[in-house]
Amino acid sequence: TGTTVTFWADPDVFETTEYSFETLARRFQEMAFLNKGLSISLKDEREAHVDEEGKPLSVKYHYEGGIVDFVTYLNSRKGELVHPTVIGFEAEDKERMLSLEIAMQWNTQYTEGVYSFANTIHTHEGGTHEEGFRAALTYLINKYAR
Repeated sequence: TGTTVTFWADPDVFETTEYSFETLARRFQEMAFLNKGLSISLKDEREAHVDEEGKPLSVKYHYEGGIVDFVTYLNSRKGELVHPTVIGFEAEDKERMLSLEIAMQWNTQYTEGVYSFANTIHTHEGGTHEEGFRAALTYLINKYAR
């Protein structure tokens, strides 16, 4: 059930008509993480794009935990975890038409990995939403430490 979209790029409209399965798969996986409970399937029906068994490349994504599952996935390839549970919460202000989801987990690596999104678009360079989160988190940790 659901919506099926079949896409064939028209060379008269699009500059690029050859798409990378891996790039689309990564983006669709990200979208499934960001939209809790959404199922996304991708199948490459181009003849030259098959797996080891000669079948069309395909993937299916579905994450009931949403961004909590995303953090678990990201940290599965990192160092040792400081705590086993992902800290996650959601909030919504219907009057101001705002909502947010946050998930985080510390590990023992020295580098941070912050992924922020606005309307499911990755904001690679941060933004006011990320700056506000960092300021609030820093304030709370400092307040707790005192």
